[in-house]
Amino acid sequence: MHSKHGWTEWSNMATEPRNEAGQPTDLTGLKQWRIVVPGNPIPQKRYAPTKRGGKRATYDPSSESKKTFRFLCADRRNDHWPNEPMEGPVMVDLRFYFERPKNHFVNKNRNNRLRDDAPTYHQVTPDYDNLIKFVCDAINGLYWKDDRQIAGGPTWKAWSENPRTEIIITALENK
Repeated sequence: MHSKHGWTEWSNMATEPRNEAGQPTDLTGLKQWRIVVPGNPIPQKRYAPTKRGGKRATYDPSSESKKTFRFLCADRRNDHWPNEPMEGPVMVDLRFYFERPKNHFVNKNRNNRLRDDAPTYHQVTPDYDNLIKFVCDAINGLYWKDDRQIAGGPTWKAWSENPRTEIIITALENK
């Protein structure tokens, strides 16, 4: 199943038996929670080098945005959420919806209809990995104890007239 370079040969994956765990195809019986944070999604900014007390350090330029995002996520909790951060593996489904620019509309007026060639998926910056990093860092310890518990999950970004970040958390083991 491995090539001489050490990675999986995609052509062989369909023919070889799989006993590895993958993304669950049947989520029946698993507990799920959904959080929607309004506004354009926020990416993780690059850490900046700085000096503190004459020593080199790094500064997280996204720290204030993460605090606000964490507050907004915590504010959306209800009685259905666990009282403590979850333990065990979780799947995190992240959906990033960005506000459509004016050039996606017929008359550059967002109240007008979309152009026929307006894209559905967001293919410009910010990169999706920076969006994932921001969300997972911001809510680490709030819904799960540590982001090492994240076993995976789908992530995508698209255009919308209703910009937001959707987070769907699935406990992969109901304990």
